[in-house]
Amino acid sequence: MSPKLSLFSNNFAQNTSLILLSILFLPFSTLVLLLNYAFCSLASYSLSFRQRQPRRNPTKTVLITDISTTKALTLSRLLAPHARIIAADALFLASGRFSTSVSKFHQLPQISKDGHGGGVESESAYISSLLSIIEKENVDLWIPNSPSPFAPSATPTDSILQDAAAAEIITKRTNCRVLQHSLLLTRKLTQKDSFVDAVREAGLRVPETHVVRSKEEAMKLLDEISERPRAEDSFEVRPMGEMEKPVGGKRFVLRRVRGEGRESRREQGCERGGAGKRKDETKLLPCDTREETKKAVDEAFEQRKGSTSIVKGQEEDQRYLLQEHIAGPTFCTHALVIHNRIKTFAAVHNPSNPKFPSSSSIHLTPIPPTTRLHAALLAFTETFVTAQGLDSHFTGHIGFDFIVRNEHLETMRVPGKEDEDAEMQVWPTRGVAGMRDVGVLFAGVEGVAGRYLDVLEGEENGEEQEKGEGYVVIPPIGRKIYWIGYDLVHLLILPLLSLLHGKGRIDEVISGAKAVSEHCWAWKEAVYEVWDPLPWWWMYHVYLPVQLLKETWPKRG
Repeated sequence: MSPKLSLFSNNFAQNTSLILLSILFLPFSTLVLLLNYAFCSLASYSLSFRQRQPRRNPTKTVLITDISTTKALTLSRLLAPHARIIAADALFLASGRFSTSVSKFHQLPQISKDGHGGGVESESAYISSLLSIIEKENVDLWIPNSPSPFAPSATPTDSILQDAAAAEIITKRTNCRVLQHSLLLTRKLTQKDSFVDAVREAGLRVPETHVVRSKEEAMKLLDEISERPRAEDSFEVRPMGEMEKPVGGKRFVLRRVRGEGRESRREQGCERGGAGKRKDETKLLPCDTREETKKAVDEAFEQRKGSTSIVKGQEEDQRYLLQEHIAGPTFCTHALVIHNRIKTFAAVHNPSNPKFPSSSSIHLTPIPPTTRLHAALLAFTETFVTAQGLDSHFTGHIGFDFIVRNEHLETMRVPGKEDEDAEMQVWPTRGVAGMRDVGVLFAGVEGVAGRYLDVLEGEENGEEQEKGEGYVVIPPIGRKIYWIGYDLVHLLILPLLSLLHGKGRIDEVISGAKAVSEHCWAWKEAVYEVWDPLPWWWMYHVYLPVQLLKETWPKRG
């Protein structure tokens, strides 16, 4: 296989190569941009033309933060024909600010990644800035998003918690609605131990999970696990709401309850079940010998020393989860919930799953809605949301990661409705209380904007009444999303360079070229829109090169 190159690596040579590639493709991209504008001028296909169509809420103003992310840009474009969009971001060069869907842009104060300050603005300044924007622009609805990986602020997990804390203050001091769960519910979803408890309380199944606080406690538990009698069927099915029956033959992974920066920045994608994990997560416990097990536990605890959190008042969390490892592909979901009701829902295959066509971490291929798997994932989400109760005021984005055992995969892919057997075969591993990149699948989908604006109306719109009370918007069947920059680097340029250095194969180059051609012809580019092309050009030739340069240059100092 060709060597992999991370778009977000701090390596000087790799980042410099990406910057040079951006410069190399600049003339071609600029030509595409100019031809695009010429086409729009002749075809009257601009956003202003689209906005002349009847609007549902022409007087509403929506604030969307972290507009440098593709998911926030997608939301802005969805809502622009229905409301005035105010965008905000900590990054001044955020590509989304140049979208024709954005009426005005505000720069937010920066919060340090390490929590040590160093001259950057505090969390209170962030909330004050949000309040100022909301009051100045008369904002009706704020939709927060987790930041770009390049953002000089919190990790996504910390950012979601900060936004939840800010939301409670904003709702008390202003008339602005916020599409964000309460701080209590957000903490419940983002912390692994409380998430497991919440799933159990909802009457749903979780892998066998234990909380440990020391190496000694972990070793004692692993010793007990090693002494369990083995059973032929180590995945015996138990009633909903219970853990699997403790039997022998199980293996476990040791994870920290609250992830650090590297882990937290994966939260928008699926949590992978195979390659790509950190060393402590890929180590299955117990090992073949007690000595090996003890060494692995010691390493896992040592790697976590000295970590910090920037969330105000939050102490370092020393708890760990010893959670059963389930062999199988991973899937992830994304849903919009308004007043305890699911309005939109999408489920995608894990990128590391070779059985499905999604081949990279930023290719999105939705699970067919007619399959038992899709039905089971939607049923899980509905059950979880319902279990929170009406008093929870469940409003916001929510997503889950799931694992399906290899033994059950084929039966889950066949057409069929949700049933108890299907529900028993999906295993939740993580909750996300914010918008995920999966939401990009809803770009341009009719009815989604109305779902978001339902939070302002307090009652269902006419479209939902016509389609039925339980109507949920899903992505178009057959839609597939790709990022052209990623494809060119990983599917075309790297295999070609590998071949030229005598390490690759010609069939890899041909296969990559065919894949890129297919994506350009039949898939949807995540950032590019005919009527709004500038964010696409800006992202690849200004935003990403500048951020890569900022990430790389200090390393050379």
